[in-house]
Formats: sequence, C-alpha cells, structure tokens
Amino acid sequence: MKYLILLFFIVSFTQVNAQTNGASYKMSSNKVDEMDIIIKYERLKLNGRDVWGTEIPYNMVWKPGITKPPVLIIDRPAEIGQTKLSAGSYSIFTIPGNRYWTVMITPESEVYDKDKVLTTLQVPVKSTPGKVEQMQFSINDHGYVIFAWDNIHWSFEIDPQ
Repeated sequence: MKYLILLFFIVSFTQVNAQTNGASYKMSSNKVDEMDIIIKYERLKLNGRDVWGTEIPYNMVWKPGITKPPVLIIDRPAEIGQTKLSAGSYSIFTIPGNRYWTVMITPESEVYDKDKVLTTLQVPVKSTPGKVEQMQFSINDHGYVIFAWDNIHWSFEIDPQ
C-alpha cells in the first residue's frame, strides 16, 4: 500500500511538472499609496537557453508565460501611461524588441486581442548586471512594475488615483 501511494505521488508530480514545462507559479505584490498591486504569473526558467530573438521572437506578441499571460490586479483606480483604469484584473501582453518592448494592458484574458488593448507603452530595455535564471515580475515602493529575465529588465509605472 505504501508503494502504491508513493507511485501515485511520483506520477502526479511528473504530470504536473510536464504540464508546466519548467514554469512555476508566482505572485508579487506591494502597497503603493494605499493601493494594493498584485501580479500573478508563470515563472519561466532559462535552463541554459538563449531565448531573445530565437525561442521568443522579436516584434511578435508574447504573453510572458506558458499557458497564460501575467495578471495585474489593482484594488483602486490607477493610471498606466496616459490611461485611467478602474479597480480590477488585467492581462499583460508584450512585443519584445532589441532596444524597446511594447507592453499592452488588456482586460483579463488568456488570448491577446488587439481590439481590446486598453493602453500601450513603449519601455526601454536595460541590461541586468548578471543573468536572471527565473523570470520575475516585482513591484517597487514607487509603483513601478519591473520585469527581469535572462540579461534584461524593463519597467512601467502604475500611478494610484
């Protein structure tokens, strides 16, 4: 019976690991001017791969994740770029570029629809001091959402209203 239970857990773990294709699920949060900002995302791993321009092509829409894009949750109205957003859940889609990335915020959805983009930002790409093995989103105390993975990072600001 013990062996049967052990076998069940091994098979279950293997199936979950295969389904996530090396991704783990993560949440980052911070409170900025009384507003809670949360990002839920799949945390991809480099695993020795060269991703930019190859596995993740430049100039094509990419959802930073395997099965779904990151979800941005704000509990109060805010402004991103020049766009005012109400409290709620939003998806983050991107178009990677060599020097700049395009970041698009849409109502929460697993599928990108250009007709539903609420705001579009051009963000400069900067080099990281070292390799970031696991993709990460963080939110600093000033309301900046920061993306870092491999040898790059970029950010955009969320301004509480």
